[in-house]
Amino acid sequence: MHFFCGIEIVYDLEAVEWVTTLAKTSLIYAIKHLKFNVFDKFGEKRRMKRFVLLLFMGFTQLALAQDPYLQGDPSKKIRQQAKDLVRAYQPELVMDATQALLFEKKVIEFLMREEKIRQLNIPETEKLHLLKLLREQETAEMIDILTRPQLRHYERIKPRIQPIE
Repeated sequence: MHFFCGIEIVYDLEAVEWVTTLAKTSLIYAIKHLKFNVFDKFGEKRRMKRFVLLLFMGFTQLALAQDPYLQGDPSKKIRQQAKDLVRAYQPELVMDATQALLFEKKVIEFLMREEKIRQLNIPETEKLHLLKLLREQETAEMIDILTRPQLRHYERIKPRIQPIE
């Protein structure tokens, strides 16, 4: 039994031991399984090292692709658009300062993606489809920033404030 901020926390020791044992056995099984499968498929350690290196590089690239700060610096136009959008949403959503800042960063990220889509040399119908998908993804990622009532209201007012052109 521990106290955290005046709240009594009681651990179910059996559950903790069971989860710990399960995690350990799963990890040991995964290591053994990976070891035997990789050596069976590639046969020598040098290939194993290459495989692990390629796997690591692949995961690194995926992680870096998700970071909006590595997508490049937004232009002044995009920053201004984001600030204007935050000003438009603020009276409707009544966000606090932290939410507004996070909201602005997320809007900047998606405006940059939108700009890249608009610059593609593809038919307008495909661009429109991609922009709709992007807007859906933007709405989905606002879950981390807005409260549920704010999110429901955001979904209702977004077509009016940010129409897809």
